Amino acid sequence: MPLIIQGLLERGVASEGWHVGVYLLVPRKYLSDMFNLSSLRYYIIGGEILDIKKVRGEFEYEELKLKEVIGEKIEFVFSPVLLGTYDYLYISERSWNLFRCYGIFPGDYILKVKLLRLKLNEETLEIYPKRDVIVT
Repeated sequence: MPLIIQGLLERGVASEGWHVGVYLLVPRKYLSDMFNLSSLRYYIIGGEILDIKKVRGEFEYEELKLKEVIGEKIEFVFSPVLLGTYDYLYISERSWNLFRCYGIFPGDYILKVKLLRLKLNEETLEIYPKRDVIVT
């Protein structure tokens, strides 16, 4: 049972060796608050792509190939912030090739993902193992 989120892919600042700067926003209460994660650190989260949509309109013919990414495993780098109500869920450098190959551009697409596992130090925790938590 995972945490399911959906949001616009946005572009920020990359962190070499960690992530490419493309992220989804996650309300703090669902991850950093519940798992008591420290700000200004990076955490690895494993997940899966559930859906992809255009921000405006429907997919055109060539864009229909984007549906092939549904079901793909993905790695995120999670970065809690010190202040504010949203944290950053960055696409890791390891998973970026999938987005680059399909031409999934920040600002143009909405991604729906399920977040399954959080690596915390040497321990891996299941995210909400007893039920699906869906952020709308």
